[in-house]
Amino acid sequence: MLLVFQAPRVLKNEALILARGEAAALTNLVLDIRDSDNPQDVTVTVVDPPHHGQLARFPRNTLPAASMFKLEDLEGELVHYVHDGSRSSEDMAVLQVSDGYHSQNILFHIKIAPKNNEGPQLVTSSTVWVPEGGMLQITSRVIQAQVPGARDSAVIYTITDPPLYGTEQLTNVVTDVWCYDFSEKN
Repeated sequence: MLLVFQAPRVLKNEALILARGEAAALTNLVLDIRDSDNPQDVTVTVVDPPHHGQLARFPRNTLPAASMFKLEDLEGELVHYVHDGSRSSEDMAVLQVSDGYHSQNILFHIKIAPKNNEGPQLVTSSTVWVPEGGMLQITSRVIQAQVPGARDSAVIYTITDPPLYGTEQLTNVVTDVWCYDFSEKN
């Protein structure tokens, strides 16, 4: 009698999303592989490992490139992607799913979101002197900040204390307000 095995099926292959420097389990919500006739024989081999992190099998904490894990490791949420903390916004790995008779390669995507606790970083902050009766335009040469993951035009500067002598002016509008917001585009 000739046994015919069905190929393993990848039911779901969604991008894993996690924060920079964090670890996340590969669950069946992002990677769901099934085999109806011999699931115990299905292996997933890391053919091309991620470049900005690593796949790790917890609790052992390491899974070298080109290593294998089984479906039961995925089902038990023991396989994690651990990001290396770099400023990368995405990563990927090539995985090969095999039951010993059939195999297929899949491209597994990882999306890395910047951490929300990364605040603004001051790039330029200059002390300036304005002659009496004079005017100075505040540009990125005078003050500039960056917020990781944000466009320069999205950075808002707030003047919380009014100038001791003089006034601030935005787009030809003079203000006496003590708390005053402007951005790079202004």
